[in-house]
Amino acid sequence: MFRLVPFICGVLFLLSALSCNNQATTEETPPAAQTEKVAQSEPEKKTEPIPPSLELQGTSLDHYIALQETLAADNFEGALAAAKSLEGATESRVKSLAATMAAAKDITALRAHFRPLSLSIKDQPLAEGFVTAYCPMAFDNTGGYWLQKSGTLANPYYGAEMLTCGAVTRRGGEAAEKKTEE
Repeated sequence: MFRLVPFICGVLFLLSALSCNNQATTEETPPAAQTEKVAQSEPEKKTEPIPPSLELQGTSLDHYIALQETLAADNFEGALAAAKSLEGATESRVKSLAATMAAAKDITALRAHFRPLSLSIKDQPLAEGFVTAYCPMAFDNTGGYWLQKSGTLANPYYGAEMLTCGAVTRRGGEAAEKKTEE
């Protein structure tokens, strides 16, 4: 009788393994009815289009930096004013991005609208004294870039909550060919 116990355990283990293998196959190729249920119950993940590369210089860059610094300082009113200044100092695509930021109803929305502009300028040539920074935790761990003056990191996406979260990915004065990785 004691010799049957290992045999029965072995058979049960084998059946269990085969059962798990069948479930994995079923999950990989669900029937059409199951696919419809999954599609209805899970919201689609929306991927943001990558904005075209832009470049900010002079007063436009100054207004962008003011916006970055006021967001990092959790200063919503100051950030709105900087967004409006950026809107007034630029043309075309930057103007429309700045207008969207200037119309934000709260700092969370303003930070979300700051992201596409920052992504579009992250690879622009940087003068000495500026850096491109990246926080991998921003926006539910999808990450966010920004430009700022050299020195201590000032994360515009988290403010005081995680002010120095992130890393410098590029410094001003480096070769223009070196682009930040996504």
